[in-house]
Amino acid sequence: RDETPVQALIRELDEELSGVSFGEPRFLGTYQHRAAEAGQRITVELFTAELQGNPVPCSEIEEIVWFSCESDDWSELAPSLREKIFPDLLTRGILQA
Repeated sequence: RDETPVQALIRELDEELSGVSFGEPRFLGTYQHRAAEAGQRITVELFTAELQGNPVPCSEIEEIVWFSCESDDWSELAPSLREKIFPDLLTRGILQA
């Protein structure tokens, strides 16, 4: 597809979460890390936006799980979240532990 990262974000939210609208996305950073699949690498362009409504999973999303950074068990998270993204967001004060 020929789309910007913001256009991809809007499309993905529309396809995979029903019942929500969202405010203006704000770019937080680009992260490259190993994927959960062996030998694969991913690039994540991370945005934040305020969601309004109650998200309902659809399309390829099976369930929504709320996660607290205060949790001691990050083992269920993707490697990119566990090892790179969450630690960076905590260091930058974007997430609070």
